[in-house]
Amino acid sequence: MTGRHPLAVGFRRNVKIALSERGLPLEVPTIGETMQAAGYATAHFGNWHIGNLRPEHLPGARGFEHTAVSILSGYEDPALLVDGTETPAIPGHLTDIVTNRALEFIASERDRPFFMQL
Repeated sequence: MTGRHPLAVGFRRNVKIALSERGLPLEVPTIGETMQAAGYATAHFGNWHIGNLRPEHLPGARGFEHTAVSILSGYEDPALLVDGTETPAIPGHLTDIVTNRALEFIASERDRPFFMQL
């Protein structure tokens, strides 16, 4: 996400605890922010374990315009944050759901440069 070792930005492990205030320090740029600044459409689909409680730690605030992320949900019928909005449980397996979102993103952005994490 940053090109730096997790220990260099204060992480010993993923942030998975629902009530954790921890997150990737805001002064550390992400690849999403870098690519967005270069004019790319950006997306992140899947798990997000670098800050989940504070809005400034979520992917939409870290350079990703389009998101569908599982923060604390399971793999079956997950509840996701889609572009920053919580959704109720979506029927299906997380892998299939985020893959479909990724394919939709590719189709919608095929005429401009894009960066996507899946």
